[in-house]
Amino acid sequence: MVVPPITALLNKKGVSLVEVVIALTVLLIVFLGLIQAAALSINHNMRNVLRDEAVAITSDQISRLRGRSFDDMDGTAGTDPSPANFNMNQTRTYKNIAPLTFTVAANIVSLDADNKQITVTTTWAWMGENFQHQILTTRRR
Repeated sequence: MVVPPITALLNKKGVSLVEVVIALTVLLIVFLGLIQAAALSINHNMRNVLRDEAVAITSDQISRLRGRSFDDMDGTAGTDPSPANFNMNQTRTYKNIAPLTFTVAANIVSLDADNKQITVTTTWAWMGENFQHQILTTRRR
């Protein structure tokens, strides 16, 4: 049996434990950045979904109000006061999160005998931040 010289044993290439730890640390930092980017993307996507729902709710409510009788837009079977204010809440559930409540407030103001201004405002809260969408229109007798 031939014994290799000592220089041949020292020249073998390989990866040391320190190099592996440094490589894993760099990968960890990269993956933490990717996770943060994904979380930010999911949050913005959810905000857009909720905004779209608020737009749909507000548009639906303004369409219902515009479709009612000019003299009884608040639905009380009497002549509307000016301003007429009323609120309603709509609760929706999205992507297995807790139910979210959209608060819809309508304000109807008589501008003159033949014109009314209708304002519908929808508010909601997401991640500790309050949001609002508002539509304003006029209706002529």
